Amino acid sequence: LLFQYSFAQKELKQLERANALFEDYSYVQAIIEYEKLLKKYNIAEAKLKLAECYRLTKQMDNAERWFYNASEQNAVDSIYLYNYASVLKYNKKYDEAKSWYLKYEAYKRDSKGEKQAKFLE
Repeated sequence: LLFQYSFAQKELKQLERANALFEDYSYVQAIIEYEKLLKKYNIAEAKLKLAECYRLTKQMDNAERWFYNASEQNAVDSIYLYNYASVLKYNKKYDEAKSWYLKYEAYKRDSKGEKQAKFLE
């Protein structure tokens, strides 16, 4: 039990450090921290934030990969659904993007996702 607690504390500190960099808009440094963390632990929050870091630094292939990875854990909330769809659109995967915009719309119901899906048609 003590062994597990030790790992949990270490994981939490690494996640806090990466999140602090993310909140400080230090996306390149945050990428390094999230990547290190995800080599050891399977943390959905870290995957989503890493995807966002890549999106915000215009590394769309990496952003797509990490959004997909997080989506497989069903760890995606509304803003990440929309951002994942936007990354897919940027990467010219229009059918997939439309599907994710509609998932966003079903979740959020603010017509933003529906407008983007119609635009892709």
